[in-house]
Amino acid sequence: MGDETVLDNVLETVLQFLNSARDRCTASLVCRSWHRAESATRTSVTVRNLLAASQARVARRFPNARHILLKGCPRFADFNLLPSGWAAAAFRPWAAAFASAVFPVLGSLFLMHITVTDDDLDLVSRSLPASFRDLSLLLCDSFSSAAQVPPPLLL
Repeated sequence: MGDETVLDNVLETVLQFLNSARDRCTASLVCRSWHRAESATRTSVTVRNLLAASQARVARRFPNARHILLKGCPRFADFNLLPSGWAAAAFRPWAAAFASAVFPVLGSLFLMHITVTDDDLDLVSRSLPASFRDLSLLLCDSFSSAAQVPPPLLL
């Protein structure tokens, strides 16, 4: 093993003990090897603004993400302070990213203040990995709550 491989293994072990997202982000700014190690060991990812990060970039940077939190509209959207149809609240591009299997070990997905359609939910439900266990929607809109139960088979 080369010196760089040993250093990467030690660094990954140390980074696993940093629980705070802020501490992990700070550590990733030290140098490129710390950035790579932090990206490889991060299992929980929060995207606070859907316009600020692309799905491909998040998937490339955090390939081992098990828990993803996506936030759409800011809190003041509850008080009608945003223009109607604000583009940042759309889940469609992220649903397509989940459908293309760019997050292979995803276990939970938490959506907050996002416009989620029935088609988005259908796409995500058909394409998530077997390890997926939890979908939470908080203050999301545009999906139906009526159960789509297929008719019984008649023999």
